[in-house]
Amino acid sequence: MSSRVRQAFQAAAGHEATYQSGLDAARAIQERTTRDALLASSDWTQMNDSPLANDEKTAWSTYRQQLREIPQQQSGQWPNDISWPTQP
Repeated sequence: MSSRVRQAFQAAAGHEATYQSGLDAARAIQERTTRDALLASSDWTQMNDSPLANDEKTAWSTYRQQLREIPQQQSGQWPNDISWPTQP
């Protein structure tokens, strides 16, 4: 393979990596927005005047913590293969 062809392939690979990085960043923004909406919609569960029993509040608190930890999921899951927690 000639030097020019090799350089062209390397340049193309670099452009592909940059493009994929941009896609991942856009997907991360989208998933954080979803996660933030789920957190906001469950804020009421942690209020002092919430009608939930203590064990229910604890379950919701655990769920909310799992939502906060989504960006730190292992094995390269974030942001393309997310394990979303189940709402209580």
